[in-house]
Amino acid sequence: RQHDWLKSFLKQTHNIQNSIQKQVRPIASAANALKQKVEFAFSELETLYSGIKMPGRLESLLRVKVLETLLFAPAKLGTALGQYSVVGMEGNFAAAKAIVEYQKNLPHTAYFADILLAGSQSPNSAIFKKWQNFLLSLEPLAEEKKISAQQILRLKEIIDVLQQANILPVYMTLFFESMQNKNLLSSFMPFFFDNTQNDPLLALENLLASFPKKDEQVLFEILKQKKAILKDQANLSGFSDSDTFEKAFQSLQNRQRQILREGAFQGLLTRENWDDASSSVRFAALEMLKDFIDTFDLAIKAMRRGTHSKEREVQLFKRMLMPYFSLLQAMTNKILPPDAFVKIPNQLDTIERILKDLPDTDPEQLHPSADFSVAAAVFGSRARFDEHYPKYLEDVFTLIHQNLLAINGWLTNQMISQESIAKAIPETLSRALSNLEKVGGNGVGMPQRSETKISPKKIELYYNIPLRDHSGTLIFIYNKKTDSIEIEARFLGDGAEGSRWQAVKESAEILSLLGFLPLSKPIQVNKNEICIVWKVSDQKTASILDFYQLLVEMSLGNRDPLEECVLSQLKASIKKGRAYQETTIEAAKHLAHMDPEKTVKLFEKFIEKGQAYQEAIEVAKNFIQIKDPTKYHYKYIAKYPYKAVNLFKKLIEKGQGYQEAIEAAKYLIQTDPSKGDYMQYGVELFKKLIEKGQGYQEAIEAAKCLIQTDPSKGYYMQHYGVNLFEKLVEKGQGYQEAIEVAKGFGRVVLFKKLIEKGQAYQEAIEAAKDLIQTGSSSEVSFGINLFEKLLEKGHGYREVLSFIQSDPAIGAQLSSHIVYSLSLQVIPLYLFVQVQKYINNIV
Repeated sequence: RQHDWLKSFLKQTHNIQNSIQKQVRPIASAANALKQKVEFAFSELETLYSGIKMPGRLESLLRVKVLETLLFAPAKLGTALGQYSVVGMEGNFAAAKAIVEYQKNLPHTAYFADILLAGSQSPNSAIFKKWQNFLLSLEPLAEEKKISAQQILRLKEIIDVLQQANILPVYMTLFFESMQNKNLLSSFMPFFFDNTQNDPLLALENLLASFPKKDEQVLFEILKQKKAILKDQANLSGFSDSDTFEKAFQSLQNRQRQILREGAFQGLLTRENWDDASSSVRFAALEMLKDFIDTFDLAIKAMRRGTHSKEREVQLFKRMLMPYFSLLQAMTNKILPPDAFVKIPNQLDTIERILKDLPDTDPEQLHPSADFSVAAAVFGSRARFDEHYPKYLEDVFTLIHQNLLAINGWLTNQMISQESIAKAIPETLSRALSNLEKVGGNGVGMPQRSETKISPKKIELYYNIPLRDHSGTLIFIYNKKTDSIEIEARFLGDGAEGSRWQAVKESAEILSLLGFLPLSKPIQVNKNEICIVWKVSDQKTASILDFYQLLVEMSLGNRDPLEECVLSQLKASIKKGRAYQETTIEAAKHLAHMDPEKTVKLFEKFIEKGQAYQEAIEVAKNFIQIKDPTKYHYKYIAKYPYKAVNLFKKLIEKGQGYQEAIEAAKYLIQTDPSKGDYMQYGVELFKKLIEKGQGYQEAIEAAKCLIQTDPSKGYYMQHYGVNLFEKLVEKGQGYQEAIEVAKGFGRVVLFKKLIEKGQAYQEAIEAAKDLIQTGSSSEVSFGINLFEKLLEKGHGYREVLSFIQSDPAIGAQLSSHIVYSLSLQVIPLYLFVQVQKYINNIV
């Protein structure tokens, strides 16, 4: 009860009781009633917990929930009062204050105070002031009876209808705003031709004429259909299963017939009636059509992800594309002006012919053709359509969807141009949109505004980006409360090939970790989509859209955005007077403590360019020996040594960091034997050094150390040592040490390597004899294998002959190797004759 915000509520409740304005009385009554309920809820809880017996869990929870609702239930904004709660009443107190201030400007009782708060429905704070001024200009006219009671009532009815239709925020932000700027009138409301700002009566008459009574019925019919479409969109699982597909598909086609039937929405969806309809009705209709376009698109994708066989999937795919194409035909022929795009009839005829001719039996139709570019083929493209025909059903699907979005976007832009949007929205968002021209070109389609969502707290502007065989969406999101922007990028399409979505994700995450382009939330990615959301500042908008263009080009296989954008960001830092090396070190330190994998990827880019060698060496050294684990992300602690080895390998390839890599390898091998992975990393690092002719002596000592380790502490360490000696022998190093090791542990493997290099023949003969004489079948096999290698080099044939003569079973196995060695001309002929006699005797 002692919280300041609760005390503030009680104080404001007391103050508002003194108001005599009738518009404020409901707020005062609501506040007083809420005050009493809060006091009662607190009293009940105090009584409950002051008893001897503790209350039950359910009873306590119920009482707390009541109080929680009274205190914290979120407000529901509108022209009327918000939901009653202490938190919700804050908005009502602000509304009451605005109404009181409005009344103070008038010598008479206000006529329009009850619709004053309609202006607050716009997320653009400047709109409320303009709406208030407009209403104040009407007040003296109403008092002098120059405005009739019917006109006053009709204005309030319009506001109420727009509120019920949930498009009041859109109306106030875009369409009412048009009255304030003479240059925008042709775009928003063609009837505001003169300087109506100086003639409030004319402005009112024009506003009332802009939304005739008949449009109310059309608007509610549109909203009813939109609600049904969204319900369909939430339940598309029927398309995934063969048993339910037909019913789901029939329902989708019925919905399309309802939307396109003659006379629907009082004939709104015709060229003759479209331009005559009010802006609000057309806006609502375009939003509904966009929802249905998306629903049809998602229905096809749901079918594609279902349990149908490939043969069945192709058949269903073509079946669904036929009515989807009919939707494109209807929107083109019924609503779109003939001159909206160049040569549309010819393109439609061609698409229809291609769709009908394509087979529904070939599974290849489910994939995009290699060279199809929807950005070049879509309506409005400047490319020649006859050079960019769709070749597969998947191409046609993409093209139909993008053409539908292009039509919807064109109709929207005719009603609300990009320039009009920029002038009607908050300055913060307008500045961000000014950089949109950075997107497009090099295989990337130009941004097309496809959707506009406006609520009292937020503005969301959607831009469709046609790509090759998939599409992208850019969303500019404005938050009124924080006056801040986010840019959301979505890539839609099959990103599995080449793991392109993973590459996009890693690039964006690295730049965020470096602090260049911060992400607003974790990246969401799956096989068919990736979603990236950036925080935006005025300084970063251009960089984000530059980077987005690079990401898009990378998704098309054209560019590597990480390399280009990181380097460009570093160059920008240099221009600010910071040295390149200094910038790189700072970025590396910042990133290294958070994600070793992305750190290595970043430095690999620099190393490939011959840059940042020393910084990479320092990072790798720190990764090998983390002195203060608390400074690093706990999730990746185990990965740091492995990533350090990868980074050292990259440096070694460039002839850098030899000594540091040697020390790192020694450290890894000398670590706790229980960390077998570390020893393996050390061996791998030594092998890379040996390839470059470095670290021979250190590698020999390390290999010996591994061989001599107590097997009880990890038998695999001896194997690591033998493996390292193999690499040394390949390079002509450590022969004598390897021979000694081969005598004791890694006999066959190591002796074979030595024999290849012309070394240790006699030692290998003794080892082979010893193996065969043990009597173990596996050991005998190893001995025979070793003799085979010796015979190839022309050694050990006398010992082999001795075995042939003394042991028929072993002799049978060895004789074939003698014959093979003779073919290599490495043993004397007389030995072969003796072996042949032996074989004949056996036969």
